[in-house]
Amino acid sequence: MNIRPVAIVTGGAGFGIGHGLSEALASAGWDLVITDRKPKRGAKLAERLSALGVAIEVVAADVTETGAP
Repeated sequence: MNIRPVAIVTGGAGFGIGHGLSEALASAGWDLVITDRKPKRGAKLAERLSALGVAIEVVAADVTETGAP
């Protein structure tokens, strides 16, 4: 059984550190769970990164809010 590493990246589809980390980890073969406040932006990034052969799950959430998923 081949198990790949998985990372959870908050703000992963934005324009800052989270986005850069998502790019780097996906390029290194990591599967990702990306949280972002804007679902369309997350879906667009997931589509692009999935082409690298990794699994991407996007969760629309603002992690600064109490009760966020």
